[in-house]
Amino acid sequence: MRSRCVWGVLLCAPLVSALAAPMPFEVFSRLYVGMPESELHLLANPPDYAVDDAAATDLLPAREIQDARAPVRRMGWKSGSDSPYTTEVSVSGGRVVAIDREPDF
Repeated sequence: MRSRCVWGVLLCAPLVSALAAPMPFEVFSRLYVGMPESELHLLANPPDYAVDDAAATDLLPAREIQDARAPVRRMGWKSGSDSPYTTEVSVSGGRVVAIDREPDF
């Protein structure tokens, strides 16, 4: 029974790693501040990580800082062999509020 679990994990590993892919430049170049979060999810692969950060008000415009119901969610796509850049996109209130891309070389 244990050998079946090991083989199942080994066979599914490529599927999991295929979901978390780096963000290609073609996708990155289409991102913009103010973009709806739904459009971001249509363009980009699923992120490698996503963190809710209610304290990150430095990314929000002044009018949204007063709105405590608008936490910031940071989503990141790590670099890979196809793209040596790590991309981080911050979303608040259903809109992209910050875009950051840094080289990993």
